Amino acid sequence: MLDEVTHYHELMDLKTEFVNTVSHQFRTPLASIMLNAGTLKDGYGAPSGALSPVQTEIAQSILDETERLRRMVNDLLDLSRLEAGRARLKLGSTDLHDLSARVLERFRPMAADKGLALANEIPPDFPAALADPARLAWVLTNLVSNAVKQTSSGGVRVSARATGRRAHVSVADTGSGIPEAYR
Repeated sequence: MLDEVTHYHELMDLKTEFVNTVSHQFRTPLASIMLNAGTLKDGYGAPSGALSPVQTEIAQSILDETERLRRMVNDLLDLSRLEAGRARLKLGSTDLHDLSARVLERFRPMAADKGLALANEIPPDFPAALADPARLAWVLTNLVSNAVKQTSSGGVRVSARATGRRAHVSVADTGSGIPEAYR
């Protein structure tokens, strides 16, 4: 049994190191692609100094998708640090109502396209929480994004409740939910 646990920890360490290495290796080419796409978008090298609308749209698409890849690489690094117990939290007083409102606002266009309602059910006077606002926003963004993508009608709501000195934040939707086999 001890050999199995040791082997498991060795595999987890290898996986963490691999994810860190790959993520760091992706950063340099992504930065280069973003720099070059930005230069193109600004019209550098275009005969008239300006791009056509189609060229501008293509350059912007390259920038947007590269930024999306950069965020995924950063998410992988964050996850790897969390799994390894090396994540550093920047704790501070966090207004959960405002943070939730900002996250939901990012998804309003997508929700509107699907006819979904987004609700921030955290009251404006909800007590501030001691949290890392950037990491909490990251978690809420992932949860709300998945909820909006998986919900075909109804809506998505973010709520919170206080239990003693703890705040419990939840994201709920009217989607089909997680299949029983995966719970």
